[in-house]
Amino acid sequence: AVTLTIGLLALDISQVWLALFPAISFWLLDSYFLNTERAYREHYRWVIQNRMSDQPGLLSLDARKYRRSFGQRLSAFCSTSLVMFYMPQILAVGVYWLLKHYGPATG
Repeated sequence: AVTLTIGLLALDISQVWLALFPAISFWLLDSYFLNTERAYREHYRWVIQNRMSDQPGLLSLDARKYRRSFGQRLSAFCSTSLVMFYMPQILAVGVYWLLKHYGPATG
């Protein structure tokens, strides 16, 4: 995401907002995978608690019953690690846009 964002800014494109696309896209993908990881952790905890019983599903890798609600997905999106990685990229694009449009005139 960082390479794509910086690459698009280095091209000096007229539509600076296009440089936001990689950062936001990868942020959404990372939050999806973080949410999936959390679902598998809950499934693993359930397996550990019930490993001595004969319950079906102990060897299953299906974590669909641990799918998270929208609030929990939003929590993954706003996790500290993701915000600290992607927010500076978005802010850098914003600062670049401000400097390009309202900065000192060169010429």
